[in-house]
Amino acid sequence: MQGPPKKNKLNGGGNFTDYTWERLDRDTEKNPAMLTAGFIDGKLVYIFRFPFNSESIVNRLKEQLKKRLPDGDQKGHYLRSASFDLRHYEDIPELSHPFIVERKQLQAYRSCMTSRLYDHLYQHA
Repeated sequence: MQGPPKKNKLNGGGNFTDYTWERLDRDTEKNPAMLTAGFIDGKLVYIFRFPFNSESIVNRLKEQLKKRLPDGDQKGHYLRSASFDLRHYEDIPELSHPFIVERKQLQAYRSCMTSRLYDHLYQHA
C-alpha cells in the first residue's frame, strides 16, 4: 500500500533543459543574470539574482555535463535537466534578493521549503 504522493519542498533550485557543452560555452561568454524564484500556492515567495559566471554554478553544470557527455557534445544527445539549488549559489558575493515575502508570511510557508532555504530567506527578509 502506497501513501500519499510526496510533496517536494522548495530548495531554491532551478534547471536548464537540454544542456550541452556548446551551450555552456555560449552562456559563459554572455554571462546572463540568473533569476530563480519560488512560488507557493501561486504566490511569489522569493526571487534570487546572481551572475551565471559564478564559479560554483559553472562547476555544477560542468560536473553534470561530464557525467552525461564525457566525450563532448554528440548529435542528438543532451543533458536533459542540468539542475542546481541554493547550495550552489548561496555563497556567491553578488547574490541579491530582489524580493522576499515579509517574515510573517515566510513563517507561514516554513513547512513548504527546506530548512536551508527557510533559514537563508529569514536571515535576508
